[in-house]
Amino acid sequence: GILEIAFTLLILLSFYGTFFIRSFRKDLICFKGPILSLVWVFILFLVFNTFVSVYNEVNMIEWFRGMAPFVLFFVSLFIVANQFRDTASVNELFFVFILSCLIYSTKGLCLLLNSPIVESGDIYISAKYETIKAQNIYQVLRVASAGLLFSVIYFSEKLTRFKSRFYIATFIVISVSILFSYSRGLMLSFLIVSIIGGAFLVKKYKLPGFLKKWNFYYFAIVSVLVIATFFIYSQRASDILFAHVSASVGSIKSLFDFSNSYSFAGRLQEHREVLSYIMDNPLMGYGLGYEIPYFLRDGSFYKNVSSTHNMISYLLLFTGAIGTAIYLWLLANIIFGLKRMARTDNSDIKGIANGLILGVMMVLIYVQFNPFFKNLSYNLFLGIVAGVAVNGHRLIQGSEANKGQ
Repeated sequence: GILEIAFTLLILLSFYGTFFIRSFRKDLICFKGPILSLVWVFILFLVFNTFVSVYNEVNMIEWFRGMAPFVLFFVSLFIVANQFRDTASVNELFFVFILSCLIYSTKGLCLLLNSPIVESGDIYISAKYETIKAQNIYQVLRVASAGLLFSVIYFSEKLTRFKSRFYIATFIVISVSILFSYSRGLMLSFLIVSIIGGAFLVKKYKLPGFLKKWNFYYFAIVSVLVIATFFIYSQRASDILFAHVSASVGSIKSLFDFSNSYSFAGRLQEHREVLSYIMDNPLMGYGLGYEIPYFLRDGSFYKNVSSTHNMISYLLLFTGAIGTAIYLWLLANIIFGLKRMARTDNSDIKGIANGLILGVMMVLIYVQFNPFFKNLSYNLFLGIVAGVAVNGHRLIQGSEANKGQ
């Protein structure tokens, strides 16, 4: 569509602009450190994996769909590593990141509440909302931004009243949008990140101090009054609210309805099918874009798919044990790079590093239950995180130099 073409052109413009500007200045970052070394190893492996796809007669359109997410990861990593090299620019990057999540979550909620409700079993679906797929675009980024918000608040030494209220308001909006996503994996990841982040905040400020410092009472009272007034005087809004709350509850209940493909039993059946394919070709996999039959729980029909509901099984199926090992090694080095960043005394860098660690861990939990590792948001986020981790040492040195001045 038009949006995809515009996004692709924007990314390519940023990529080539970064390449030519940094090449002209002779400070292009391409092979620096273990993260970029592993990126190049993985790129070479994907080139070889293309021949595996050809050997298995994969349709080239399906191959491109399998390769495109990795390309976005590589390109966004390259742009961030070369363009965001100091603490100020990284802070700006993540402010825009959180702000964009807030804007899109707000937009998604507005579309949700203004869409017709269609009953489908025990789950209510907003037809317009599903068509736009707004939740798919920002699904990963929302839970990642929640982790980042917790960490920034925890490590920030000086936050203005405006910023503290902005962070709380952002967190509330993102929380509600996650609740209405109907994604069990997303809600589970968000619950984990909220428990971990909330525990650290309460430990630091103690409960009374935490509530006072972050104006919790102010926002709680105002939010309750506004929502109550709105729904008391709007019957349609009240009906919509209860319908979507029922949908969220219904999506969780469907886990235990073993007659459908979205339950625990349905997912276990999928994993058994995938495992049988993996065992037939464990080392190299079948190549990106390869399609396997997907049997629904009731056995009524099947379709050919080139994805699974688990990142590890997906990698094993399409890239084999070799590609999976390289990718997981790359992820481990990204996390280790962030941990090294987190050891600095600079509160800004420490907040961002720990927030990214928390965000990455929650996202990795989420993609063990959903195929969003093939989604724009996952690879864009991972590329941003990897780009920041590549410059971790430079960011620490810059903060120490500024401190010395």
